[in-house]
Amino acid sequence: MSNPKIGRAAADRAAQRAANVDDSPDRPHEDLSPEETARREAEKQALLQRLGARRSAPAAEPTPTVGEAEQEHETLVEGPTSTEINALLGRLDAEHEAAMKSAGESYEAQRMALLAQRREAEDRESRRVDLEISEHLAVALTAVRAGNAAGTERDATDAERAVQAQQAEWRERVAPAIQKARETRRELLAFRREYGPTLDEVLGMKRTDLLAGLPLVGIATSRSLGLVTQLHRNAENARSLLDGSLRTIEDKAREIATLIDSPHRWSGGVNSHGVRNQETVREINQALYELAMPNEALPALNDMMKGVTGCLDGIRQLREQFAGRPEVTAVPEPMLRGGDLEDLKHPPRPAGDTGPTRAETSMDLFRDGRRTE
Repeated sequence: MSNPKIGRAAADRAAQRAANVDDSPDRPHEDLSPEETARREAEKQALLQRLGARRSAPAAEPTPTVGEAEQEHETLVEGPTSTEINALLGRLDAEHEAAMKSAGESYEAQRMALLAQRREAEDRESRRVDLEISEHLAVALTAVRAGNAAGTERDATDAERAVQAQQAEWRERVAPAIQKARETRRELLAFRREYGPTLDEVLGMKRTDLLAGLPLVGIATSRSLGLVTQLHRNAENARSLLDGSLRTIEDKAREIATLIDSPHRWSGGVNSHGVRNQETVREINQALYELAMPNEALPALNDMMKGVTGCLDGIRQLREQFAGRPEVTAVPEPMLRGGDLEDLKHPPRPAGDTGPTRAETSMDLFRDGRRTE
């Protein structure tokens, strides 16, 4: 607590200085910088604090009367109560929880959608040809190929060189036959694309369905049965020849390549004509002979398809010829076989018929034909 005497003395000195201040308009004017003004203001405030004086305040308002004070006390708002604040806090927490839940659901939905899109993108990319490895693959393959060639040239012995020369000779020899077989295979595949579905459909037709509408009694019966039988036979032969030819080309071409590429399977030594590995040469010749067989299959297949077409036309024409006639609706008679057929050739004897009698004579054939008593 400050000393009253010291405070009164300081106040008297301040009042004396204020009285000595020149307030005339003719007094010299001093321009102060902002820094100087702030410094002096700070000194002033510090001095006032030491003197215990209060800062200047706005003009005091008139003191209200007792009635006005009571009225102001009654209308004074003290703020929300604790119950209202708790309600506001509860509402704020509920809104926060709902917002967090909504944000979480939105996050999960967006995340699941992005994961699904990533899976679809990865699936598309996995099904697409990866061209990025092409350059690397080419470099690696070139390096390995060069290494293989260098190693083969370095490690090859005289026997290996002889084997390589023999393989080159055989490959050159079989090349024309292999090329011809490939061309034949392309033609056979084209034939299968063109006529394969028709053959399958014809082979899938039942015999009873084909005989429907055809005469099965009378002289036209044999023609009806012959057309249906020949139709199935032509279709089966065409299918068998087509599949067998394709299979022969594949098997024999693979067999020839295996024989040439497998020196450890070569056998036969050298024959009197100087041919090495004569047994292997014989196997290659046999494979070449069988490989050339399908080259003649296409003309035969065309003839078979013409036969199929002719049988179909014959069935159609026969149905049109006998449409509505009794030969179509009549029940065919069963064919006789075995004992029934023998009975037809040799009918049974009527009752009382003992069959042909044997002639008896008194001639002795061992006595020059002379009669005996």
